[in-house]
Amino acid sequence: MYETHSVEPVKDVDVEKRVIRPLASTPNNDFYMSIRDSERIMNPECFSAEVTQFLHDERNHLTKVLLQEQYECIIEVGCHAGHNSEWLAALCTQYIGVDINKAAIDHALQKKPRSGCIDFLCTSVEKLRSLVLPEGKYPRRKLVLFPFNLFGNFINVVELIEMLDMAGVDLAMSNFNTRSDTTIGRYNYYVNCFGNSSIRVYDAEQGVLFKAGQKFRSIAYKPEYLTKLVHDISRHHGIITPFSTYGDLFLLTT
Repeated sequence: MYETHSVEPVKDVDVEKRVIRPLASTPNNDFYMSIRDSERIMNPECFSAEVTQFLHDERNHLTKVLLQEQYECIIEVGCHAGHNSEWLAALCTQYIGVDINKAAIDHALQKKPRSGCIDFLCTSVEKLRSLVLPEGKYPRRKLVLFPFNLFGNFINVVELIEMLDMAGVDLAMSNFNTRSDTTIGRYNYYVNCFGNSSIRVYDAEQGVLFKAGQKFRSIAYKPEYLTKLVHDISRHHGIITPFSTYGDLFLLTT
């Protein structure tokens, strides 16, 4: 799916100058199902200064946007152990955290409040439509949220956008941008997680792609590419807002 072309290195990050073969059509499920791998990538001690700032700005901006939009139900994809659950739950009637990692969901369930406004499900995003989105199961006006560049960790994005379009839900994606400073911050973050020997960086037509080992891959999409893709295959429309030096929020409605 990802076609790359020759580019100059991004400052002190070496961007590989070659064409890579299409990647597999499955998301990083093996990686995120491993408690060791997922704990590493969610460990604040591994965050670079740029990633820490991105997450700080993300929370501030999402709080403002969600207060204004007044969604009844927020579904957070990749909730891990529920780090965002309390502040997101305060912005809606019903919060649902979804993650494929059973250990992380078990931990989230153990510490969740008794109030019925927070729930967690161990499932893949591909099953969202049947498990979470049917009419009448949860409050009507729903937002599916992909924080922390999570949307860039899925490979089957066409099928994902089409599924969410058919479900008639709004979509929010908090993504890293493709600026050089952001790429360096991501590089340092992934080195902290995986070590520098396993990191590969590509400048793809769709954005800046990182791979580590055989399981992990994550792309920061170019806004123009993602905007065109969404426009071409779904009814979603909306705005892109730079919320940080290092990131953009895509808020899309049907």
